[in-house]
Amino acid sequence: MFIDLFLRLLLAHVLSDFFLQNDAWCKQKLEKRFACWHCYAHAFIVFLLSWMALWTWSAWSFALCIAFSHWIIDCCKVKDGFWSFVIDQMAHLLCLICIAFMYENVWCGTMYSLPEDWNLILLYVLVFLTNAKPANILTKHILKLYSVHNPQEENGDASDYAKFQSGALIGSIERWLIIIFIFLNHYEAIGFLLAAKSIIRFRDTDTTKTEYVLAGTLISVFIAVVSALLFECWT
Repeated sequence: MFIDLFLRLLLAHVLSDFFLQNDAWCKQKLEKRFACWHCYAHAFIVFLLSWMALWTWSAWSFALCIAFSHWIIDCCKVKDGFWSFVIDQMAHLLCLICIAFMYENVWCGTMYSLPEDWNLILLYVLVFLTNAKPANILTKHILKLYSVHNPQEENGDASDYAKFQSGALIGSIERWLIIIFIFLNHYEAIGFLLAAKSIIRFRDTDTTKTEYVLAGTLISVFIAVVSALLFECWT
């Protein structure tokens, strides 16, 4: 039951924290914190999705606790960066674990449980979702941590920078393909994928951009491989 609850709450967290808020909201929350209405709107979204994940009408108080803790954690975040991102997400996960534990051991009402096969489906969904936008954000923070900056961002060319953002989509698809290849035990296809990407960029003479893409690719591949291996260990 605990795993079932945690996976549902985790899915609600991933959807609300990464896919149902944009960069503008994150920036406003970081600058204004408790005075920012985006924090309250985001907390309300967290409340609704968490309540839906619990799937019990009378369990609204648990969803409210999750939303309140989420709001506090977001408002206490003072800067953007790798360690801030990691601590922020670990704090959210710790709250979800505590709520799931309390819900299972304290709640006296009727709990709706998903069929056992659905837990596996939830895991698949979580793996592919976390290897989209969350993995892109993590990759960006790791690159900044090691001072590997986007050359277009440094040059201030908005047009080129917008085009370069397509790398986020490429990275997501790349990680999804790697995960699928690992699930199918076709590890040689990963080498073919990386080789094909290298050939495409072979004629690029911009060393700075090439190094940025190479570093981002290696981080992206590492995230995908670790995600797939963790999934296989779990199952």
